[in-house]
This record gives sequence, C-alpha cells and structure tokens, in this order.
Amino acid sequence: MRHDCFAQPNATHWVQTANRRENCPVFPGDTRITAVYVGDLLEEQKIAKPKLEPLLDQEAPHFLYTLMHLELPPMIDRLRLPVVTTASKREAQEDNQTALEQFIAQCCEPTPEKHTPLSEFFTRFENWLKPAEKAVWSKIRVGRELPIRHQRIAGHANVKYVSNLTLKPAEKEKP
Repeated sequence: MRHDCFAQPNATHWVQTANRRENCPVFPGDTRITAVYVGDLLEEQKIAKPKLEPLLDQEAPHFLYTLMHLELPPMIDRLRLPVVTTASKREAQEDNQTALEQFIAQCCEPTPEKHTPLSEFFTRFENWLKPAEKAVWSKIRVGRELPIRHQRIAGHANVKYVSNLTLKPAEKEKP
C-alpha cells in the first residue's frame, strides 16, 4: 500500500491432499491439476519415521541425479510440458460433467462447419436422459448450457441449430 507496484514471477507450487475425490473438483479440459490416487500401504510396507529419514537421505543424491539428467519433451504450447492425465483425473473429470456434456461426449461428433437442428438435438438428448432428470433439462437450459464450441445459432426461417456438431447414429448411444 502506498508503494510502487512491481511484477514478481509466480514460483509457487501447491499440493492438495484429500480423502475423497469430490474435495478437489477436476473439470474436463483442466490443465492445472494432476490427480493421483495413492492407496493405503500394507502393514509390512510401513516404515517408522526414524528409519525412513536416513533412507531418504541416502536416496536423495540418486533422485537429484535422475532429475538433473531427465530428458524433457519438446515444448508444445504455453504450458511448456505436456499435461499429465491419469486414470484418477479422467474419472474425476467424468464425475464433474453435466448430463448435457456426457450426452455430447457419447452421442455426438464434433464436426466443424456442420450444424444440427436444436429441436432434433433436444429430442435425442431428452430420450437419452434418465426419467428423473428430464424435468430438470428444459430446451432453454440446454440452449444456455451448450459448450462454447457448440453454440446455438439461428439459421434459415429462424430455425435454431447447434453449431459444429452432428449426432451419431442412435444405435451407438449408451445411456
């Protein structure tokens, strides 16, 4: 306060641990989080802390040598390193998808420059939904919650379309 501002590069790294996956939500497309499941150790695998610390001290030079000589993959984008995607992260992303996102992933094909009539899309989506969820998903809500890459657009004769998307044949759907 009352001083000149200056830029400081962010060098912080954060770690979150939790007993339940719901405590750290991971959404589809998230590049910031790597989720790793760590199970409980068996009784014979546990090492008391006084015995573990000297073992870690012995391992430290070998670990640092490995890190210093590790070949990094080439930079591909702003993240500089590829995003690590684990099975735990994929499961967490799937758990955080809405019913609409799940339907698009399972029953639709991303097709640039091709559009599907919103009425046809909504009918298929409504048939795909579980009976208890049908009352929650109105046509208006579906139009509002479409992902940015599949926005609702107006066509000829004021017919609404879902952009950049086509429906897969009905027999391939898995509710």
